Amino acid sequence: MNRKRSLLFLFLLLLLPACESSPVSPAGGGSIVFRYSLAEQTHVKLRFENGFNTSMGTFVDSLQPSGEHGVVVPTGDWPPGIYFYILEKTPGSGGGTITTETNMLILKR
Repeated sequence: MNRKRSLLFLFLLLLLPACESSPVSPAGGGSIVFRYSLAEQTHVKLRFENGFNTSMGTFVDSLQPSGEHGVVVPTGDWPPGIYFYILEKTPGSGGGTITTETNMLILKR
């Protein structure tokens, strides 16, 4: 492993949280697919922000049925950097809003 790649790998290990699986996967054409599942009918809001707390857009803001869901997020025009996705779920049965905020890194050649 060359020195640049070693430093990048170390940077990623320190920066990104450990997780079992990522809800984000490449979709091609400068897009990603964000996947999530719902146990019951839930109001979902999915938004992305860059490292400067600037909104990159809200891609879901609706009541959705239970089951597996996937949203294509066009990231082709986004510069390389650190981004945060904020997923808010408000179940139809009440219980308050559950918010998940996680970072992701976009690298380009």
